[in-house]
Amino acid sequence: MHPHDYNLSLTSFMLEELEDYILSSEVFWPISKRSPTGSPLPRLTLGGLILTLNELKAQEIDMTPSQRDDHDKLLRHMERVRVKWAVGLERKAAQELRSRLNLWRAYLFDIDERVDTTENYPYEVRNRVMFEHLADLSIRQPDTKPCVDEMRNLDKRLRSFFARGDFVWDTRLENIYPQSTFWYLYGLPRPRD
Repeated sequence: MHPHDYNLSLTSFMLEELEDYILSSEVFWPISKRSPTGSPLPRLTLGGLILTLNELKAQEIDMTPSQRDDHDKLLRHMERVRVKWAVGLERKAAQELRSRLNLWRAYLFDIDERVDTTENYPYEVRNRVMFEHLADLSIRQPDTKPCVDEMRNLDKRLRSFFARGDFVWDTRLENIYPQSTFWYLYGLPRPRD
């Protein structure tokens, strides 16, 4: 999990460009700002924004009063965008959904083919988590159901070599990602024979 200062800045930069992003055909939008250290920022996606907002929610307890105020402002900004651009957000979520499905499928096949190891799982599983959030956002879009059906098949495949265990991310996120829905965050794939 990134430090909350970083997440606050990143969320602010993402929200500044969110409306332009929604109106674009891009799935992975390059953010025009630089981080305070000058390093490039990740590309803006709805999935990435949702994960960053969830990290901030988990970090609220560690924030100063000023940072909590900033966080509240960002949440209000997000809510205004959500209301104003509801249909655009649904369409953008559906567009990203296919990309997250493809990335997740490729990772699972790489494990099968022993091209990748399960050491990368805590990072790669981000695509599966983003898919879940994006599917919820885009549920009324016609292309969503076939993607969800395909993901359910990939979930069956993962379950065949998944070993239940500890939560794979920072424990502060456990309350945000309950095991009943996000079971794939509670354990790791077993190495393939």
